[in-house]
Amino acid sequence: MVRRRAAAGLLIVAALVGCSGGSRDEAKPSPGGANVAPARVPQVGDCRGPISKEIFRSSFDARPTVPCEQVHGSETVFVAQLSAELAGLPHDRISAMFDVKYGTAELDPVLSECEVAFERYVGETRFAPDATLPSNLSLAFFMPSFDEWGEGARWVRCDAVTAPFTGQETRGTTESLRGRAARDPRAPWRVCFNETSRPENLDEGRSEGSPFTSCDQPHNVEEIMRIRVADPKVDMAADDTSVITSYLTREFGPRCVDRAAAHLGLSRRAMEQREDIELSVFAIDPAAWPTSSRARAVACRATTQEPTVGTLEGLGSRPLVRS
Repeated sequence: MVRRRAAAGLLIVAALVGCSGGSRDEAKPSPGGANVAPARVPQVGDCRGPISKEIFRSSFDARPTVPCEQVHGSETVFVAQLSAELAGLPHDRISAMFDVKYGTAELDPVLSECEVAFERYVGETRFAPDATLPSNLSLAFFMPSFDEWGEGARWVRCDAVTAPFTGQETRGTTESLRGRAARDPRAPWRVCFNETSRPENLDEGRSEGSPFTSCDQPHNVEEIMRIRVADPKVDMAADDTSVITSYLTREFGPRCVDRAAAHLGLSRRAMEQREDIELSVFAIDPAAWPTSSRARAVACRATTQEPTVGTLEGLGSRPLVRS
């Protein structure tokens, strides 16, 4: 999922994967500026403690590393240096770019590399019709803190993170995230939602409202496929909800049925005849479509009438497993 960073309903937010967006440290840079030796540059494979929503949304994460055998919530998958042009800007200017949920155009080249590195590290093809099933791991990107910037640090750090499920303060694991999606695609690492537990006061237009969980927990929605939209027609109408809704239904509805049928191990006709499973196509974070091509992604999801546990993979014509 980029950071931060979700019946036949359409255009419901589910921000699972992410960009760094959110709070900024108000501390002052360390004295000495460029004359001070730069802080340690992050390394691929570094682990840090359990992830909270605050860290997940922040533009930087200055926590120390921990042994990966211990409980941790992030593993670094990619490190790059900012371009000379960006490196010369003030910290607050760069921080503003990272605070945008999907980054900015200036960051697109390095964030594209982040996504490729994430997929290789985790073993997940995140946006493709025949992709591995989406994992509930997220991609987060961070810049140096004010102090690290003052010490000369100019890197971008990209992490695979265990973003907290709805209702959790933090989430972590003692298992390595390297190859997790490909090596161990079990229900605990797949994307599910429990719409039946959604608090009434949550706004469905906010990512905080997504009842995000793993598929080994009670849920009534399982994400089966995620595709990024790359179509000039969408570029011209990304702010028109009616156009996007029609486009999603026409372009991705049939793909959703085919992918779900393959997932359950049914023929297309048999899939359509299952009255206890309803398929829907959703825009992930539609509010960001007009401003970011990186945000233009759709998900195919299967909804059951009652909460269930486990994944639908290979279910065939058998009854659902009730929670």
